[in-house]
Amino acid sequence: MRPTQVSWLDRRHRLGGRCFVIVRQMKAGEDKLFVFNGDAAKYLATANLDRVPLSMVVAAYGGGPGGWDWDDLRSHLTGQPPKALRQ
Repeated sequence: MRPTQVSWLDRRHRLGGRCFVIVRQMKAGEDKLFVFNGDAAKYLATANLDRVPLSMVVAAYGGGPGGWDWDDLRSHLTGQPPKALRQ
């Protein structure tokens, strides 16, 4: 990430805005997607993804795009409940 992206995410988060960093990790035959709140940007810009504390992960999905729970991801990004929970 560029320093301007990190600072924008940090400021947006501090002012109460909804912002996320989404990271796709493809290695050793695995395809994972991680979602972090914007306040994790500083850490993510300098740390190896394998060393990021689990407490910073908002959501994680494995199995590649076909295995990711897209409805759950949408609910994290929009703040709305998953379709299964909506009435």
